[in-house]
Amino acid sequence: MNLGSLTINMMLNITQRWLGDQQFVNTLSQAGPLGLGILDHIKKAHGPLVELENKRTVSESAFRALVERSMKLDLQHDRKARAIHHHLQGLIEGTDNPQLAAEYQLLESLLFPIGLRVIQLPHIEEGGAAVALDRAVGPEQRAKLAGIQVGESTLLELFEAWLKAGHELGGVVTERAQLKASLVRERTDAGELDLKAGRSQWIHSIRGLLWALEADETLAPLAERVNATLEEATATSLRRRGFEDVEAFDELAEPSEVGEPSQAAAVVVDA
Repeated sequence: MNLGSLTINMMLNITQRWLGDQQFVNTLSQAGPLGLGILDHIKKAHGPLVELENKRTVSESAFRALVERSMKLDLQHDRKARAIHHHLQGLIEGTDNPQLAAEYQLLESLLFPIGLRVIQLPHIEEGGAAVALDRAVGPEQRAKLAGIQVGESTLLELFEAWLKAGHELGGVVTERAQLKASLVRERTDAGELDLKAGRSQWIHSIRGLLWALEADETLAPLAERVNATLEEATATSLRRRGFEDVEAFDELAEPSEVGEPSQAAAVVVDA
């Protein structure tokens, strides 16, 4: 039985259900020092692993939320930019008044110094462009934008919505980059070592449980249930990884994964 093939979520699901089952807990508790020692080690292995996985899940969920937020803001940013640009283009093309055409062209040049390529910039640059544009467009230009009606809005309202999306996008991108760096750190060095140690401790505690089930007849009522749960979980995990022959895979497992009785017994000694 290759416990190392289990995912962290599988590990947590198994021990969560066992520790939440009063019959399981009582059977171990009533088995004397052996059962109490095994139960204690399972609890000590389960708790830290829950915290590690929860921390990682929260961080990854926050990162996905920021990615989704940046995509929505980028869409808003680009929509407003196109609306303003196309409307100014229409005003330039539609007027026969050279003075008005020159005013519209001046506005277009001010708002779109690189044309609509602004919506093709990386998100962080779109945020920076919004900061620069907010400073470049003064009260006079804003008053002109306020006087141009576009359906239910004015160009000024569209402009402010454009800037707002750009400002927020810049902030989200920065936050996303910082969180990404934090996730990378968690997956390497100390974070990865903590996770590896947590998995190892969980496997060690379960090996101790399996050894105890064979060593103590009073724990026999748990044997069938525990073995069935672990066998089903490992078989499911291995099938997902493309191993149809579970027994053959177990034969290829590393010695440390298989576990020797003496190693399992150490759980009780530690207790």
